Formats: sequence, C-alpha cells, structure tokens
Amino acid sequence: MAVCSIDGVDLAEWLVRNELALDWPMYSKDEYDKAQRDAEHAGRGMCRQPR
Repeated sequence: MAVCSIDGVDLAEWLVRNELALDWPMYSKDEYDKAQRDAEHAGRGMCRQPR
C-alpha cells in the first residue's frame, strides 16, 4: 500500500473520513479505522441516513 498526499494530507484518510471510500483493514492494517468510525458517527457521505 502506498500513501498519497497533498500538502501533508493523506488522501486515503481524507476519503475515508468523508465517507467517499471505506477502510479495508486487510490492506490498511487498520490505519483508517478511526477515520471511518468518526465518519460513521457523524453520518457523513455513504453513512448518511436518508430522510
């Protein structure tokens, strides 16, 4: 797995945190677990509940 970043921001973490991608622990080794839990808790992106 490679880390891609712009101005010091990890793009994969940003995508997971904004629920535009999901963490895949098999490859990330739980690197983005907290970001995914934060996004789920906040109801962002794919986790947003329909009204």
